Amino acid sequence: MLLGGVVMAGISLLSTMYMQLVHGLSPLDAGLWLVPQNVAMIIGFMLAPAVAHRVRAAYVCAGGLALAGVGLLLHTQVESVGGLRLLVTGLTLASFGISLPMALTMGMILAAAPAEKAGSAASIQETGGEFGIALGIASLGSLGTVVYRNQLAGTVPTGVPDQAVDAAGEGITAAVAAAQHLPGPLSADLLDAARAAFTASLNVVGGVGAAIF
Repeated sequence: MLLGGVVMAGISLLSTMYMQLVHGLSPLDAGLWLVPQNVAMIIGFMLAPAVAHRVRAAYVCAGGLALAGVGLLLHTQVESVGGLRLLVTGLTLASFGISLPMALTMGMILAAAPAEKAGSAASIQETGGEFGIALGIASLGSLGTVVYRNQLAGTVPTGVPDQAVDAAGEGITAAVAAAQHLPGPLSADLLDAARAAFTASLNVVGGVGAAIF
């Protein structure tokens, strides 16, 4: 569950940034595109206990992680243009998959713990999940930044002022802001380079998440 929090936090961070900064969606539109992901997770939470009555819980958890890994593999194929539907499909599969072990793990932990230590076991599980989210944003977010900067360094169009180049290297948010102060062709070229570099970082993080699952 710790690793699940790491992966899903990291991929969710980059996915929402992709929706708004690469695909150009407003925060409201991006939120609407996340509805299928949340619906899939609700279905998974409701379905997992029923399936676990017929199939060993370990198999349900393993199957869910495998499905989540397939969803994240789709992220490795997302492109900077026209990749929104594939991204949402991958997020939906990953969320449904990870919801299966999430729904069962707490019960497995509490069943394995002595009754007098049930509270401690539950708190450790919850703390592990929250720590995983923080660790995922820090680690996979940093990995995405490294990939973005390396990709952008070799693709910045000629003619872009050094100040704008330095700003774009800070992250795609800064690149979008810097492009607004450039003339039309240079602005478009810088945006294209930044969006392609960020998409490459999403591809890499998706691959790492799939391998962990």
